Amino acid sequence: MLGGALGTNLISVLTERRTQFHAETLASTTEGGDTLLEARRLLEGLYAKGGLPEVIRRDAAQDFLLRMVEAQAALEGFRDAFLVVGLVCLLAVIPGLTLRQKPPGAR
Repeated sequence: MLGGALGTNLISVLTERRTQFHAETLASTTEGGDTLLEARRLLEGLYAKGGLPEVIRRDAAQDFLLRMVEAQAALEGFRDAFLVVGLVCLLAVIPGLTLRQKPPGAR
């Protein structure tokens, strides 16, 4: 039970740290770029067609883009954590493959 609790806690911490790392990386690459400005303009246009007041459009578009970055960072954080878990499981299987059971009656 202690090993399971420790493993779950370590996966949680790893996922959180990798998500934070990816969020910082993605945020730094999206600040002030032409693609970001174009996406914001498109979103503001969609919000205008939807009837959202002009005062709110820019903040709503910025909030949507921020949520997209957070979702992508979370996805990459989970991917990294599961990759680590997969490698640890693979490393745990290797010693098990080297153990061979002796046939009955053999010494």
